[in-house]
Amino acid sequence: MSNANHLVSPKQIAAFELYDRLGSEYLHIGIGIRNKDRLRVEKAWHSLIHQREILRSLLIYQDSCLYRNVLPMDKEQFQLEFEIVEQGDELERIVTQRIRVLNKYPVNNKRLFYGVVYEFEDNYVIILFINHIIGNTAALGILKEDFITLYKDNSAIIQLHSFEDYVLNQVSRLRKGFLAEYDFHKNKLNAIIPGMVKANGLAVDLRDNQSFINSITVKTFDHRKYFLHTPKKKPEGSVFCQLSSYLMIPNYRGIKCHKFSLYTVVVASYLKAMNEFYTNGYYFQFLMDYKNSKYALRQIGDFSGDFYMTNILSVLEGADLLSKVQMELFKTYKAHAIYNYQMFDIDVGGLFSNCNMLVNYTPLNVVNEDDPVEDLVEISYDYVRAHNANFELSVDTNGFMSYRILFNEQVHTKSFIDDFNTLWRLNMQSFLTLF
Repeated sequence: MSNANHLVSPKQIAAFELYDRLGSEYLHIGIGIRNKDRLRVEKAWHSLIHQREILRSLLIYQDSCLYRNVLPMDKEQFQLEFEIVEQGDELERIVTQRIRVLNKYPVNNKRLFYGVVYEFEDNYVIILFINHIIGNTAALGILKEDFITLYKDNSAIIQLHSFEDYVLNQVSRLRKGFLAEYDFHKNKLNAIIPGMVKANGLAVDLRDNQSFINSITVKTFDHRKYFLHTPKKKPEGSVFCQLSSYLMIPNYRGIKCHKFSLYTVVVASYLKAMNEFYTNGYYFQFLMDYKNSKYALRQIGDFSGDFYMTNILSVLEGADLLSKVQMELFKTYKAHAIYNYQMFDIDVGGLFSNCNMLVNYTPLNVVNEDDPVEDLVEISYDYVRAHNANFELSVDTNGFMSYRILFNEQVHTKSFIDDFNTLWRLNMQSFLTLF
């Protein structure tokens, strides 16, 4: 991006921010202001950080642990800087340099969210940064819209440099190799999640592939012996994931589920396993208690009261069940992907009536097929954001895929996860025999 007027379609913002999340510790989005008025920018900024609940109640890293707390309005935490961009300088290079500096010096309690205003000859470009540990892409999208509203200037436009430049200069070769398989430009938002809405169409079908079905395995992973940030005493409100379950799928490129995506099959298998556990007397209780009642009303629930679990799964089987799950996933994805407080962490609880399952679609962890799961030291998601269980997708460019569920140690035990793993694997294998 050589000047402030290089635009990227709003439809493509999500893909840009996916690359952004993969490539750096910070998310960022740009807002272009054609009419320069520093005072108006500062007023809009201060109004923004004081009005947004998401900035006052973030999941933050402090005292060697992660927990949700009301943030003080510390000027240093919500800093706005002004920088002059000389003629001929490229904003792309400047922003990239800024990100590298941020990644080199990790944030503790400072600079959780801040902005930089780059001044050009006739306009501003405002880059909003947020540490991805505490934020998500949808939050930035909301903040961007709020800022433009507060600035009260119809000339405000979205400014981002192109995907191609970003991928070439920022994303590692391994990650770029995986992402290159999917055409973000053609499919836009629907392509963020590989094969979510439609069959992924990679390689061959499963009509004569019993060996592949049998190769799918599950494993329980105990994070406790690897934890770097497990405090002796957890602060009030903290939730740590110390156990997780893996569904491991070698050679995932060999899957062609026709009208269903692989993701649909994985989720349906998960829901069916949980439903079977419920009918056997297990009770999935959500133990967190938020002081913010508005947030709690939207999130707190349990599997036993879930409409989808008790009504849909009890009457549907096979392809009918997969069709229903995929339809619901599609509806929720279209409804929540941009404007909800989650972007890549789409809240499936919203669609399955508060079943407390958070789904992470972003391939943040690259898994090597040759490495045993026991040797994976994972701290990027060593906590659960106020949920009993999360889904996390991990992908290797060599064709190894795993879905990880993170479990709240306050709720689940290793024996529970071992039992669940068996059901999850059997249901997954059973669904694949349909094709």
